Amino acid sequence: MVGTAAAVPRFGPLALAGLCAALLALTIAVDVDTKLQRADWRSAARAIGGAPQPRAVVAPSIGDDPLAYYLPGRTTIERGRASPRVSEIYVVGFTAAPRSAARRVPAGFVRGGRTRVGAFTIVAYVAPAPRVVARARLAEARLGTGHAAVLVQAR
Repeated sequence: MVGTAAAVPRFGPLALAGLCAALLALTIAVDVDTKLQRADWRSAARAIGGAPQPRAVVAPSIGDDPLAYYLPGRTTIERGRASPRVSEIYVVGFTAAPRSAARRVPAGFVRGGRTRVGAFTIVAYVAPAPRVVARARLAEARLGTGHAAVLVQAR
């Protein structure tokens, strides 16, 4: 019994050193793995830029607040059955996300360009004149398979 009690204090520093080494390895792994980093919504908003006239921005649902904050001009998050009048649609999605098989761009809009910014792909669609498009139709243009947020960006 006395021998066991004397051995316990020697394991304390070893256990503490092992725990510190494990936590250090975990910290380094998180810093190195890009999938565990926060998305750079500011760069995506900078790539979209200002809106000369009202435009829709379709993004993953986790991007509605960051994009509303970083996009220049007045940006509102559309909820419910809103039907904004827009002549441009910018669709933002994570480049690594699986593509939606049910993806549909509203009628009258043609692809105007595509760019990659960090972890994002941004696709622009334009129409010759402003059109009223239901929020649900805009959400169908999403790039990924998850829920879509629809924002309207104005000057």
